[in-house]
Amino acid sequence: MDVDAQVTGAEQFGKDLAQMADRSEDLRPLFDGPVAELWRDRQKAVFTSGRLAPLNPRSVKRKRRNKTTPLVDTGELRDITYRYTPVKSTKDSAKFGIPKGSGSVSGRGRKSIGAMHAVRSGSRPRRDAVPSWTKAERNQYIEMISDYVMGRR
Repeated sequence: MDVDAQVTGAEQFGKDLAQMADRSEDLRPLFDGPVAELWRDRQKAVFTSGRLAPLNPRSVKRKRRNKTTPLVDTGELRDITYRYTPVKSTKDSAKFGIPKGSGSVSGRGRKSIGAMHAVRSGSRPRRDAVPSWTKAERNQYIEMISDYVMGRR
């Protein structure tokens, strides 16, 4: 008994796999585009949702006495969380957040305003300007990678 079989689509399947491999070789377009947009949107939400702990009333009083404005009020803390978006990217990874040595604040030469706010110190509460990704954000990120590698983005 002779069986004659023909496979269709194998050539296209091979091309699709090669394209997926090419896209997964360098994820920087994804990091610098859709993921950076997701990052900026969530950071804007962090600052508009009231998720940051309020300043201690004594800190507000001290700042007024010294004629300084809180970084949240000036917008500088918010802006620096997505000014460098991403902070660093390679072909297969990206770092988002506030870079170390992220410039001085009003010429005072602070090393990292993010680190200054992310830890509790004395009476100052933790005011993490760069909270960890939520589960929903992580799932959205995974979907973005999948769409990118599959060529749907």
